[in-house]
Amino acid sequence: MAYRPPLERRISILHPSPRLFPVSAAFLSAALPAQAAAAPAAQGRTVTLRPGPLATALTDLARQAGWQLLFDPALVRGRSIKRATRAADAKKLLERLLRDNALEARWLPRGTLLIVPRAPSRAPPPAAEADNQPVIVTALKRETVMAETPLSMSVERGNVLADRGVHDIRTLARRHPELSVVDTGTGQQRLLIRGLASAGEPTVGIYYDESAISGPGGTTFDPSAFAPDLDLVDIDRVELLRGPQGTLYGASAMGGVVRVIFNQPDPTAWHGEARAGVDQTSGAGPGGSASLMLNAPIVADQLAARMSLYARRAGGVIRNDHLDIDHGGRTDKSGGRVNLAWTPQDGTSIQGSAIVQRTRISDAAFWYRAQGRNINDQSARTPQRNDLTLYNLTARHDLGGVTALATVSHYTWNIVREIDYTGVLSGQRDDPAICRSFFGLAATENCSAAQVAAFGSFVDSRLPGILYQPMRVADWSAELRFSSTGSGAAKWAVGAYLERRREHIASYALKVDAATGIMPRPLDVTGLRYLDSVLSQQALFGEWTQGLTRALALTLGGRLFRYVRASGGNVDIPNPITGTGALQGGRYASREIGSNLKALLSWHPAEALLVYAEASQGYRPGGVNIIPLLAPGLRVYRADRLWSYELGGKASAFDRRVSINADVYRIDWSDMIYPVSSANGAFAYNSNAGSAAIHGAELELTVAADPRTTIEGRASLTDARLSRNQPIDTSGIIARKGDRLPNVPLLAFALGMQRREPLSPTTTAIARIDFGYTSAMNTAFNRTDPYFERTAPRTQLDLQLLVEQARWNAGLSIRNLLDNKVPARIASGPAGVGQVWNALPRTASLDVAYRF
Repeated sequence: MAYRPPLERRISILHPSPRLFPVSAAFLSAALPAQAAAAPAAQGRTVTLRPGPLATALTDLARQAGWQLLFDPALVRGRSIKRATRAADAKKLLERLLRDNALEARWLPRGTLLIVPRAPSRAPPPAAEADNQPVIVTALKRETVMAETPLSMSVERGNVLADRGVHDIRTLARRHPELSVVDTGTGQQRLLIRGLASAGEPTVGIYYDESAISGPGGTTFDPSAFAPDLDLVDIDRVELLRGPQGTLYGASAMGGVVRVIFNQPDPTAWHGEARAGVDQTSGAGPGGSASLMLNAPIVADQLAARMSLYARRAGGVIRNDHLDIDHGGRTDKSGGRVNLAWTPQDGTSIQGSAIVQRTRISDAAFWYRAQGRNINDQSARTPQRNDLTLYNLTARHDLGGVTALATVSHYTWNIVREIDYTGVLSGQRDDPAICRSFFGLAATENCSAAQVAAFGSFVDSRLPGILYQPMRVADWSAELRFSSTGSGAAKWAVGAYLERRREHIASYALKVDAATGIMPRPLDVTGLRYLDSVLSQQALFGEWTQGLTRALALTLGGRLFRYVRASGGNVDIPNPITGTGALQGGRYASREIGSNLKALLSWHPAEALLVYAEASQGYRPGGVNIIPLLAPGLRVYRADRLWSYELGGKASAFDRRVSINADVYRIDWSDMIYPVSSANGAFAYNSNAGSAAIHGAELELTVAADPRTTIEGRASLTDARLSRNQPIDTSGIIARKGDRLPNVPLLAFALGMQRREPLSPTTTAIARIDFGYTSAMNTAFNRTDPYFERTAPRTQLDLQLLVEQARWNAGLSIRNLLDNKVPARIASGPAGVGQVWNALPRTASLDVAYRF
């Protein structure tokens, strides 16, 4: 959550102003004459409280005790007392109420009592009790209580993720079966929610605080294959939003949104945290991690800085027998973040941040089925480099019942991708069309036997080969929005969004040294082409929620958008083997003006029950294909769109110790963007591949069996199928109605149980067991595709033991305890048949954290 100044600065203690706080009664409860004593005990006064909201109970208690009481409504929103209470000591009753709700009292001058969150230095409450507290989220771009937010979503607290060894989106997905991570290359991944899996712009939006990030598209204009994955270090929470979020989040949020909210600087105190760990993965070299966070007040209550640094190594398990190399796929990641937060006056804050992450991967992270487990016989070394830098400046101002926010973000992302191209090049040796092109023959002529032999000799002379592709994307985006505050019947958020993303790609076909697989210097170039792309987006958006009755509310939302994508390319050195000399120069553009709509009806008859029904749209921008010999009608592909219909509900019982979050949905997806290969297999491009229907259901259940034991369960059912027959490439392959969409498991679930045991007044042991299951999935629509593969169902069992003592904690965990060897994905294509991507092998980790 973004930094909010301390309550003493947000609330005028001695001179409350109705002009600054229109709903002043909510902020200034029981404003009775101040007493002279600094901490009035109110002993001997019998007070009686009725069942109802905690805010009302605190107000009534202060009135009976004769106190002046101040509190932020967000601290007590959604909390209540269940039974009538009578006590002879008002102060002890107050302490009990606050203790039960992780709050505490702070006595200020003139006898004023301020309610604040419990100090972090105190021992944390048991997990069952902590998870029982309301969670404040900003998924609707205004603050709401998650249990009262009519949206299918989950929230993970940052400190919980850190203690459980969740350090990136891939490890987060193990806890959330509705979120799938699909390997698309070494160091590359595609994120899926609700079965929306395809090439093109992302179907899942990734936000770091207020900054949306999309990866480079590469030569295939497929940004969704490069989902960003900053390490989850020093974060406040992750909000996982399921289903189309096009109204508030725009393009590339048609499947959902992952929002990573960092901890913000605290201007009230110095503090920090240091973490270190080691791990050992079966068959890999050693790994480990280290991180440091420091929070520094610069000007008391006004200006603060927060810095975090981290480094992580994951051992590789791949052996290349051909080049005699071990531990391929080893990943080294390092980075840091600096945040500054300034509160020049009450109700105004300015925050700036800079984030840098550097990733290096030693070599290919997959193996070939034909070679045996963890064996790769590539002829070329293919290390990967990835550098992301992100800057953001955000300003907030309280206008009195309305919050104004302006944010500007800029990021640059530099990737160097290397792919073994030997198989693709050698596959052209017997292609008559390539041979004719090589010798400049007419389409009606055939190469002679001598010409075929000469062409084959030339191809052999360029082997082994790689694709060496430096890519750079630079993006500017800005958003201005206004959102309502307070507890009135109407709640809303409106705004405007601008983005300009520019990308440059160089694609070298290079010969490498046959003995070492390494590129020589200077480069031995077989072919070279350049591509560039510019995406400009503008949008106006808004959502309005109006209470119709005490329990019923209607939300209407809309987004007007315009985008233009312009792309072009040129060939500096034609590749005579793959035919890049036929690439036509010039620039091409795809553009659209349209709208996204949303309508939602929510029913909230009681604090413990919320039901909602929603219809919403989603879309992604179309684009341009730049490959040789492409038919004019395939040069541009359209935006794809969908309508989603959802019925969901949230409920809790037994004083919120049992909670359930469930939904069912149907998605109608039209003009689906789908990847297609050229006839010679050397190039890939995007096309609109018909329509699909997706039916699904999601369930999230949490049970606090007792104050020390918590049971969690999440499940996702996704039935994603084509709605009609569809040719999917130039080879005559037909994807048929009813075929399942590739890379979408039908069923996935995760179960977890945690037990806390106090060992002493300051020491607690936590034991946790997690079990996950993912059903089988296909890599193509049906078996008529020569590259059809099927990945078998897989399971994973994890164990963890954590000991907390005052400022220290230490954890021992074993991931994939049974060392299940079912792969995460099997993929085939022109670049290789039977590429296998491992799920996490058995990994033992030891981690230690110290807070100071």
